[in-house]
Amino acid sequence: MNNPKPNGVICPCCKRNIVPRMSFWDGEPRASWCPFCGGKVQDCYTNSGILGFLFLLVVVALFIYASQ
Repeated sequence: MNNPKPNGVICPCCKRNIVPRMSFWDGEPRASWCPFCGGKVQDCYTNSGILGFLFLLVVVALFIYASQ
């Protein structure tokens, strides 16, 4: 019998072929983890709050600069 090609990804920590486990926060995916070593495979979290604040800060600074 031929060896079928395994499904999944390679864990960056333990180098095993795995099917990662997802963790969720408030119904949104946060990260995927290796079921063998517990290492983080992929981080799905983006902090759009900080990016929104920085964008608002730049817009306010440009508005103040333009009004002088």
